[in-house]
Amino acid sequence: MAIRTFLLITLLHFLAIYFIYSKLDFEFSIVGFAIYLLTIISHFFTAIMNPGIPGRDILYFEDVPKRRGISDEQLIAFDEFDCNKCNISSRFGFSMKHCDICNVCILEKSNHSKWFGKCIGKKNQQMFDFFVNIFWFGTIYILVTLGFLVFNL
Repeated sequence: MAIRTFLLITLLHFLAIYFIYSKLDFEFSIVGFAIYLLTIISHFFTAIMNPGIPGRDILYFEDVPKRRGISDEQLIAFDEFDCNKCNISSRFGFSMKHCDICNVCILEKSNHSKWFGKCIGKKNQQMFDFFVNIFWFGTIYILVTLGFLVFNL
């Protein structure tokens, strides 16, 4: 799915380069190409980053409260999470959700993205947010430059 998103972004920007930027000043092409590069880079890193699949360091750890200085009374205040599908148990304040599509548990899961074919969680949330923002900024930039071209501003 990430390949389709990459191809869609590339097609959108190259159509803009060919039909819009080529008829305007060179500066419009430079800015448009920079936006394209930022979009592709953020897309790439979001697609390859671990979304927050917990490793063994945060699973089943009975000694963590002792290392963190958490008493048994304070431990009761934490949310408990048990996943029967993944056989994961976390009782130390980690927010996890199970994704039925990926069939894994994700730390601080936001959603399962159809753009990337993977979950968006704690470890790739910031890059995903950057990707969405730069994608919309690029779309607005294309529309604005199209307006410059149509209305000869």
